[in-house]
Amino acid sequence: MNKLCISLLAATIILAPACGNKEKPTEPAKPAEQTVPATMVKLNDKIKADAIYKIVPAKDFTKDNATNCVKLQDNDKEFIHAVKGEKLEKKLTKHYKGMTDIVVLQLDEKVLNANGITIKMEKKKPESKTEYPHLYGKKEIPAAAVVEVIAVEEHEGSWMAK
Repeated sequence: MNKLCISLLAATIILAPACGNKEKPTEPAKPAEQTVPATMVKLNDKIKADAIYKIVPAKDFTKDNATNCVKLQDNDKEFIHAVKGEKLEKKLTKHYKGMTDIVVLQLDEKVLNANGITIKMEKKKPESKTEYPHLYGKKEIPAAAVVEVIAVEEHEGSWMAK
């Protein structure tokens, strides 16, 4: 056999399988997508930006106690800490990241005021630009002031309402 025939034979052997292969090349595997359970929605879609919220562990909320439905936290000595909806997710991430069984209580300002609780928007530090609602007066949150209870859970870096 001459060199040309050998070259053509070698090319046929090498290229024939690729030419006759009708199957599509396999695509690289895509990473498995994490899905959000159908019963959950993004927290920011559930809350009101200008409403006042109190974040508490679920075990510290008792809706049946009409006069004081929330066991206050250690940092609630001088006043009760709360947060506006627009800052809620940031506050959850800063103080509750990795925790489970958290509830967010939407509070009614009129009911709080009627029960001797005054809301003052104050800065955490004098040089700070952000103001937070601080609840002064009685050191309790009446059940009637709780408009909505939202169970929350962190899911892939975002807070979701259950």
